[in-house]
Amino acid sequence: MQIQSSIYVILPYNITDAGGISRQQGLATLLFWLCLNKYMLWFKDLAVFPNTLIRSTRMVLNGIVGVLPVMIGIAFLSGVMLNNIFRFNSVYESMFTMYYVMNGDTMFDTLFGAHQVSPLFTIFFVFIWCNFSIQVISQIALA
Repeated sequence: MQIQSSIYVILPYNITDAGGISRQQGLATLLFWLCLNKYMLWFKDLAVFPNTLIRSTRMVLNGIVGVLPVMIGIAFLSGVMLNNIFRFNSVYESMFTMYYVMNGDTMFDTLFGAHQVSPLFTIFFVFIWCNFSIQVISQIALA
């Protein structure tokens, strides 16, 4: 796949589906890196990362399943309370917004917009979601 998409990029022909070629190259690169992890398992010095992924997957999934109901509940509540803001129009967008607020991306813009709609709920959102995400979810991911 990667060779084929690279040939399409190199050739001087007019290709109308340039986005499809980029997606094909991205998928091929992802598959290459996944295969590289499988290859690294053959060497003791290089197998630290793949072995860590293999051993910790079950514990991380258990933590995600435990945290997911709280995240969905807060997403529904924030979607109802802050539905005038484009970042909270649906539950999906609320969860996406909560994810990037948890990671610190555009936190000021999101919370400023939420404060314009409902100042009291914004304080509640910051105390509940930000503290929960930093103290619980981040700790589960680190563990």
